[in-house]
Amino acid sequence: MKIDKKLQILRYLSTVDKATTTEIIDNTDIDDYYCNGRFHVGNILSRLVNAGQIIRVKKGIFKFSRMTKKPIDLNQPTLF
Repeated sequence: MKIDKKLQILRYLSTVDKATTTEIIDNTDIDDYYCNGRFHVGNILSRLVNAGQIIRVKKGIFKFSRMTKKPIDLNQPTLF
């Protein structure tokens, strides 16, 4: 059974403190599937950062976020 690409990245980042994009590509089999694997891994990492599942430490370096959801902004007005 093939593991989801996001899940592969999250599992690897949960085992290390920080990882570069190259280390993520080397330790997952995502690059083997795509012609331009670095581009696709970069897109997946960007989506994970926007979802709050991982943290971008600086350009090209990521770490696992222990908090799975973004905190709720209490100053946000309600719709109803």
